[in-house]
Amino acid sequence: MGYQWFDDTPLWRVTILSVAVMAASCAANPGVDPTPPPDNPLGDECEGGTPSNEPDLMGWKAGQRASLSMLRRQGVVAVRYQAQGCDVELEVLPNCIGEGSYGFSPYVANESKLARNEAELRAKLPIGAAELGGHLKEGWSLRTDYRLAGMVSLPIGKRYSRDDLTGLDCDRATHVVARIYLGGFAIVVGESQSVAAAATIFGAGLSAGHLAESERLASEGDAEGCLAAQKEAQESPLCSVPLRVGLLPLGSPIDHQAAGPDPKTGLVPLAVIDPHGCNQDTQVWDGTRCVTVKEKPITCPEGHTLDDRTQECRRCEKNVLMRGCP
Repeated sequence: MGYQWFDDTPLWRVTILSVAVMAASCAANPGVDPTPPPDNPLGDECEGGTPSNEPDLMGWKAGQRASLSMLRRQGVVAVRYQAQGCDVELEVLPNCIGEGSYGFSPYVANESKLARNEAELRAKLPIGAAELGGHLKEGWSLRTDYRLAGMVSLPIGKRYSRDDLTGLDCDRATHVVARIYLGGFAIVVGESQSVAAAATIFGAGLSAGHLAESERLASEGDAEGCLAAQKEAQESPLCSVPLRVGLLPLGSPIDHQAAGPDPKTGLVPLAVIDPHGCNQDTQVWDGTRCVTVKEKPITCPEGHTLDDRTQECRRCEKNVLMRGCP
């Protein structure tokens, strides 16, 4: 089975379970809705489903979250995002970086997810589901609670290709990270009814011992620090764990025989790359989409070059130094 690359448009979105009131014995502790979702978004064999380009990271390895947190302060982060069957993998490429910086914006959300079996786990936390699934057993569920207090993002409209990235790992890159949601979280696995009924598993003073037959798998960030960051609408080191990313696919590859960008528009003329359905009289392909230009790009015939001053094609002459001529 080959690898499947993700496009811009996800075919399903992870369903976030709302907080619900449990039975009378649990009425004082509103927990997570225990009703299973009607469908498995990935299908029984995980065939044909495409995970979101905004995956959650709570099930990711802690080292990968730490690497993302460090690299986003150095430039634009490049990643490799791929799926094979039920396995979804996201890998930070530490030796590949792009020019640019992320700007902070306040973002407040308190969310929870509950998975009762491996199928639900793959649907709700596809990244890391294979490893987390080993903790599930008969009658047990996995739950994660998290607080989001901000988001860092690249400027709207910016696009990247591999040519915009620098480093030894860039040939493996499939996406750049366009935005990162910051916060804190905890993951607990344990007896299903107890886990679902808990008011929260990410809060001051709560430990796994408060839940019957439970085990805390991960906890990063400070719950009280996240509450303060949400109120102050400022980035806080106590609540800056990467919990979700927005991924931007790299631009479509240019044909190896293609000429360089058009000197007038800075864009790649449609004629030198694979067809993408652009109107050849009014549009050019900028690597990711058709872009309308005021004039059709000038393409000079072989043995000629474009004069930047007059925007006319001139014949290359021997012993005359002309840019664009051999």
